[in-house]
Amino acid sequence: MNNEDTAWNSKLDVFRPDNNYSDLIKIVACYYDMYSKAVEYVGPWIAKQRGMTFLAPDKSEIKEFLGKDRPQMSFRAKSCFVDGIIHFLDKHKGKKTLITPSPSSHHSAQFPKGTFEINLMDRPVFNMSKNANFTGKVYKIDFAGAEQPVFLENLRLHPSDIKFIILRPKLGKLGTPNILRWEVLLYKKPHGYLIDHTDSQLNPKWSGIF
Repeated sequence: MNNEDTAWNSKLDVFRPDNNYSDLIKIVACYYDMYSKAVEYVGPWIAKQRGMTFLAPDKSEIKEFLGKDRPQMSFRAKSCFVDGIIHFLDKHKGKKTLITPSPSSHHSAQFPKGTFEINLMDRPVFNMSKNANFTGKVYKIDFAGAEQPVFLENLRLHPSDIKFIILRPKLGKLGTPNILRWEVLLYKKPHGYLIDHTDSQLNPKWSGIF
């Protein structure tokens, strides 16, 4: 999914001085678990609507099915996630189901405005990307649920213009996520949750056609 309405405005590598991303791995795993639960819900819901006027489920019903809150996912992100499910079902009217989850195609976390903070800072004392085009500006991003910030350089967008972020490990040469190399997709459009977003198209069932 990369049409004009959902395309990111900037993609940048992010770094940490200790190269420890264990907390981010837990966040991505939480999002993967939530998405997998949503797939378990959506399939049967679509099936029982066949031959009837299609109705989207109630928000509280989805929340109950997804289970208790997880500390790695903020209340706002989970609320946007549930809204994304309802919007997806209402839009497609049972003609399309959610994409089958796979670590190759689903290994990211999504952060709507209010669940992250971006600040300009002095350049950290650690060596970042050795980017020859370094502009002299380093920013840190604090994410809800993360234990420490990530850092990025050469940000061309103004922080106040960034309304939505996807955080993910980059794909390695074999098509699997590399948990030691991370990146962010920055959006100027204030998305809540892109429920049919995929991080790659390596998963043969990524299209989700019902």
